[in-house]
Amino acid sequence: MKIIQRKAIFYYTLGILTTSVISVFAAATILSKNISYSNPNTSATNVEDALNELYKNDGNCKINIGDTYYYGYSGTSQYFIAPCSGYYTFSAWGAQGGSYTYKGGNGAYVTGTVYVNKNTFIYVYVGGKGGENSTQTNIGGYNGGGYSGNNTDVYSAGGGGATDFRLKSGLWNDEEGLKSRILVAAGGSGTTTYLSVAGVAGGTIKGINGISNISPYNNYSTFPVTAGTQISGGMGNLNAIQGSFGMAIQSNTGGWAGGGGSGYYGGANGCGQTGASGSSYISGYQGCVAISSATSLTPRNDANGTQCTESSAASDITCSYHYSGYVFTNANMIAGNASMPTHDGTSTMTGNSGNGYAKITYLGTTSN
Repeated sequence: MKIIQRKAIFYYTLGILTTSVISVFAAATILSKNISYSNPNTSATNVEDALNELYKNDGNCKINIGDTYYYGYSGTSQYFIAPCSGYYTFSAWGAQGGSYTYKGGNGAYVTGTVYVNKNTFIYVYVGGKGGENSTQTNIGGYNGGGYSGNNTDVYSAGGGGATDFRLKSGLWNDEEGLKSRILVAAGGSGTTTYLSVAGVAGGTIKGINGISNISPYNNYSTFPVTAGTQISGGMGNLNAIQGSFGMAIQSNTGGWAGGGGSGYYGGANGCGQTGASGSSYISGYQGCVAISSATSLTPRNDANGTQCTESSAASDITCSYHYSGYVFTNANMIAGNASMPTHDGTSTMTGNSGNGYAKITYLGTTSN
């Protein structure tokens, strides 16, 4: 050990940081905080910080900038523990609605960067694709996808589940957990064999209404099947079948209805139309409306102390700020019918098909 220390100090005295020195310090425990250091290539004032900078670590952080944690569908909650304090990019893809003869709507994409303290737990809920087997009623995808209708001679598919990041764990529909969501990517809606149309894609600030290509039948298809918004679930056209906070309808509904897509607020199921899709949410994205607290769904107040509305949120970004204080920068939303990054980031795709997906990437101690 003495030889290693001398060799390290010899190079250090020359003001030279080489690969051999880095490996020496990586292999030995050397306290260097009391040794002065000067190098035009770094602002560090001691060897330890200089090595950390070269390793792109922050002291005790043992991961590198660009290291990524991936989360595929599991049908249950997953978690991330921040290995060090710093900035992380969170990305989520909502799940596709179920397909039956015609394609279910693809999921949305949401991303943003936020500072997270070391050892913080973030819970990850990856949405499942809507059910599409040969039964009259198909369940919605995991994490809030709506159930399809149960007409005896018309088969329909379930809605896609949302993908989200939360600060509280529990079952996917746990009320406290749903309120703790800081980023949500909406799922697409399911389709039905009665309609020769695909389900609708997961939405951004608002979801997408259900659609129909048939002439009115008992007036059901003349009423809109609406999507989730920032403050309410979508409304259906048969017995007020509507979405709610964090989910589309969770029971069979009758009629020929594709299931609604899940999201921040879920889309509605319909009769004679496809389901509608859910909305997305991210703290720090203008147009989003955060809830006021962990115990209330009431929208928070804006910068003037007035309760936020969808209209005021369009011009006041503070309306989007989650009560936890987590606020993302570089936030972005892309609907499931538009071009978005693939899961590995090497290409693009139009919406997310199949189950949802999530990933978290470490950016270091600065967000640039």
